[in-house]
Amino acid sequence: MKKNNKKAESLVWIVVWIFILSFVLLWIGSLISNSKEIITEFNEKMDIDILSKNTAVIIDQLDLSVVNEWDIFYIYKDNENKNYKIFIWEDNKEYEFIDKYWNKIDNPIEYKRMAYIRILQAKKIKINWENKTIVKTLIEKLNR
Repeated sequence: MKKNNKKAESLVWIVVWIFILSFVLLWIGSLISNSKEIITEFNEKMDIDILSKNTAVIIDQLDLSVVNEWDIFYIYKDNENKNYKIFIWEDNKEYEFIDKYWNKIDNPIEYKRMAYIRILQAKKIKINWENKTIVKTLIEKLNR
């Protein structure tokens, strides 16, 4: 009779350990899933931060005299001539969508990689009798 109890007891312990092991594996799987989401979110925020800082550096080097106060404008990276062009008005809204390398995206819905919306708005102020232009930059990930 004791022999049967040992087999039953062994079976119960095997089932208990399989149950514990399955919980541990599920916990490890959820950790991996959460870490992938955190890494993806971090990379997206870093791309936006880099785009914002690059935009600020490029704006400092451009002549914004053609931009009126409160105008929304767009910057286009011309790869052929190796310079940047400023586009103003709503007619140039097509330059709003870029990728993380500043390339213009013609159709952001069909674009396979991450696309960003970049909108720039100028505000002119006077500091120490000198006219300065402050640019408000909005860069966001395009939600699809």
